[in-house]
Amino acid sequence: MRSALLLSIRLHWQWLIKAFSKDGRKIAPLTPYRLIVLLLFFPLYLLFQAWNWLCLFADEIFFPGYRQIEIQEPLFIAGIPRSGTTFIHRTLAGDPEHFTTFTTWQALFAPSICQRRLIKLLSRIDNTCGRPLHRILGHITCRLTGDMEHIHAVGLHAPEEDYLTLLPAAGCFIMITAFPAGDSVWSLGRFDEMPCRRRQILLDFYKACLQKHMHEAAPGTRLLSKNAAFASWLSDLHTVFPDARYLLCIRHPQSALSSQLSSLRPGLNFFGTAAAAGAVSVAMQGILAEAYRKVLDGTGNIPVNHFSIIDQGQLRNNTRTLLHDSLHQLHIPISNRLRNCIEEAARASGTRACSHRHSLEQPEAKEYGSSVRDIYEKIKHRQLLECQKP
Repeated sequence: MRSALLLSIRLHWQWLIKAFSKDGRKIAPLTPYRLIVLLLFFPLYLLFQAWNWLCLFADEIFFPGYRQIEIQEPLFIAGIPRSGTTFIHRTLAGDPEHFTTFTTWQALFAPSICQRRLIKLLSRIDNTCGRPLHRILGHITCRLTGDMEHIHAVGLHAPEEDYLTLLPAAGCFIMITAFPAGDSVWSLGRFDEMPCRRRQILLDFYKACLQKHMHEAAPGTRLLSKNAAFASWLSDLHTVFPDARYLLCIRHPQSALSSQLSSLRPGLNFFGTAAAAGAVSVAMQGILAEAYRKVLDGTGNIPVNHFSIIDQGQLRNNTRTLLHDSLHQLHIPISNRLRNCIEEAARASGTRACSHRHSLEQPEAKEYGSSVRDIYEKIKHRQLLECQKP
């Protein structure tokens, strides 16, 4: 924990300095709104992270037993961003008797055990008073994520990506929208190329966050983790969790890039970095191309019955069969409740129109789709061969 704190302080300071540098100003000009973000909102964010760190260290005193928890056969949903990971995650999370996963409030506001216990106490008090605090927080969440609603619905109690727990350690890839000039932020998308020391610190911190979550989870539940930015983490995750299972989602490269660039725009607007959209597009093309390569290469050391690849293009029209077959391949039992969740998801997938609109005709998306298509086809071909094995 101490190493993660020192790393976080160093990186956050580097990001701030880079934002004011000549290169940083060129990528994201210092408009009045951008200055407000950097000089007012960012210090408040750091103050909030200081509170998180205080509680994380308090766990070491009051709940040291979390370190002894063994995370057995966790299920990681990863792969390519914007490829159906959220849809699958929330479908499986509909069976809380067998899966436990982070919700938004846990990932953002309670990475520590102490915070969870405190928030649960405050929640009980709030419930007796008619839930005014809950309504206020819900309203604030809606206001902050309003532009994201059609891209990635957010709610305090909704299942959420647990890479948000890496925010205190400066290990969350979403920070590219706030600091698009920060090289160390972009390096999170090439995790296996990161210096060994930093990589190990983040892995240890992430494992501790998962252990803290399991400390508070219902006994007998399986950890369900969703992180679309984890393609380059696969080899390291397999080392830390050798019995883990993986649902790896992929999508046609042109569509994936277009959707990802579109999904980043609200964040760029919020942090006053919209002018960096061009630079972000170029960098994201490299990050996503690397993600496809890591899905192809990173599965080489993982046992065949420990991972399954799902193509988003087939998921909408074949939800039921794909999820049943994938869970069967991973030897994950399907309870009656999970079966009902899959049935409901299949019906919704067939009737619900996607509200996230993005253009496939963007020049960068077209060029990118051509350059990465071969890797994409190899992934699909390999999965077909693996499925045909007895």
